Amino acid sequence: ARIALDRAIANLPANALIRFRFAFGSNADNPPGSKYQGVTFDNFELRNRNRTALLEYFTNQGIANAAAKSTALAQAMSTNSGDEIVSIHYHTSFPTVDEFNNENSKDPSGRALHYGLRNVPATVVNGRVKDSLSVTQLKDSL
Repeated sequence: ARIALDRAIANLPANALIRFRFAFGSNADNPPGSKYQGVTFDNFELRNRNRTALLEYFTNQGIANAAAKSTALAQAMSTNSGDEIVSIHYHTSFPTVDEFNNENSKDPSGRALHYGLRNVPATVVNGRVKDSLSVTQLKDSL
């Protein structure tokens, strides 16, 4: 997991504390009555952010609920990204004609070809393709 602490730290009163909480669970396939002891953390780090994520969103005006999906992405970005994400939206020429694509067809076509996209909407986060926009998947990717 990765959590940005910038907002939390900025709003802290003097001498305030930040506490970290960890939730533990168990596998459902453990034999009943078995007792397992201990817990370990591996590679826990608290450090400065070292990169900005790139999110590329591909859409087309002709797809069902195109505006609602773009709005969902914008809401997810505004509540979760801060200054950690650079977001670029591309309007493709498929599956139908798109007036925004008519204004600039080369960039969206080149990027869609680069990623091998055949369907929209699609999100690409740091070069990893998501087949359709899922706000939950989006949050998990960042």
